[in-house]
Amino acid sequence: LAIIENRHRPVASDQLLAEFSRCHERWGSASRLGTKPAADQPPENRAEVEQSGLFDRVMSRRYEWDQEYATGSYLELLMTFSDVLALGPAQQEGLLGCIGELIDRELHGRVGEHNITQLLIARKGAGANLGA
Repeated sequence: LAIIENRHRPVASDQLLAEFSRCHERWGSASRLGTKPAADQPPENRAEVEQSGLFDRVMSRRYEWDQEYATGSYLELLMTFSDVLALGPAQQEGLLGCIGELIDRELHGRVGEHNITQLLIARKGAGANLGA
């Protein structure tokens, strides 16, 4: 079993993050800006996988990196998120306009994003019957 968990958050002041959140709320996006997990925080599913009794040798790895985007590139990235894709065209346009305006006005057309990918790997236990 391999589970990949991705978290991302714009690199901005708390005030600007709150404004990004207001854009999402105003235009009906379910997206919420995540918080950065602590360095020793395991993937969300780890306890469930370990307690299931179906897997041995549960391991996890964490990868962190920062990426910077021009306004247009960041808006293109937002259009890959399922909650944004689920919006109607007018809502998408409103959301992207709201976010884009904030990036251009407050961040001079460039936004950083902090990314965390957590990988959870587990092997099927010797006595586990996963097909049942």
